[in-house]
Amino acid sequence: MSTNGVYTVDCRPPKPPLWHFPVIVFLSILFPGVLYLAIMVMVSELLTGYSTTDYAKMLMAAASAVLGVATMAVFLRWEQNRWYWTLSEKHLAWGIAKRNVIPLSSIEKIVFGLPKASGCIMAVAAFARPDLVREITEGRKIALVLILADGSMIPMHLHKCVNGTRLMTELVNLMPGKVATEYAYSPEQERLLRAADWNKPTAVPCG
Repeated sequence: MSTNGVYTVDCRPPKPPLWHFPVIVFLSILFPGVLYLAIMVMVSELLTGYSTTDYAKMLMAAASAVLGVATMAVFLRWEQNRWYWTLSEKHLAWGIAKRNVIPLSSIEKIVFGLPKASGCIMAVAAFARPDLVREITEGRKIALVLILADGSMIPMHLHKCVNGTRLMTELVNLMPGKVATEYAYSPEQERLLRAADWNKPTAVPCG
């Protein structure tokens, strides 16, 4: 660790395998792309009195495919924001551009573990994919919850990211006095944390 507050530990998601990319392109064309095509054809038919040519429909299909891929790319880029974190001796920064900064001084407590997940989705998953349920349960046990001075919470689980475990360990080592070993969540906090997404850039209000 440096001593001048310069960012020292960067965390980022691992690179996906190559076969993910053609699957993403296919799904982009299948879902948002088809929706765009349906809207374009509907508008075109209304404007032309239901006399849109086949050539025009082909052009709209191509444009819809491009728009579908672009939409998915923007969505995935936005979704990946929560998996990029950087730790310095004074700040936590999140997002690909590291523009959003959380001062370490605003962290009141660091709690190990999230409340046990429950609900219909977990019940169905327990029947269909018990291995996935075990993975989720273990992941919630090793997660961190940052409780900020304004009463908000940020659930952190970066263990599968590059340098993620190191970043979380360094954060705990930087603030040993903030670690709450016997913290009990309130019912409202438990309810919110069960529904909260991992590493969400915006803090989760806790009442």
